[in-house]
Amino acid sequence: MICPFSTHEKQMLLESKSIDDRYILLLSILENTVKLNEEKIKSDINVEQNLDELLKILICPKTGSKLLFDKEKNELISKKGKLAYPIRDNIPILLENEVRKLS
Repeated sequence: MICPFSTHEKQMLLESKSIDDRYILLLSILENTVKLNEEKIKSDINVEQNLDELLKILICPKTGSKLLFDKEKNELISKKGKLAYPIRDNIPILLENEVRKLS
């Protein structure tokens, strides 16, 4: 069985004077691990890197048509619906209440 804790973390847990201290330390270790994983996941997500694959599967929720990427405005465009969907924090927002109408 693999232990998820580093040698330093294990030593700190073993040297804790009370169960409450161990509990607080364990929570702190787990919170830091979750935070690091969230940051890694966010950094791994990049719309432009995965653009070709995204455009193959994403469709306009209103018209069902294909979407095009507008790099300058960082939006996904539905030509058929004349709509622009924003991309925030590298996540396409395909909600009707977030869409911008194109003229």
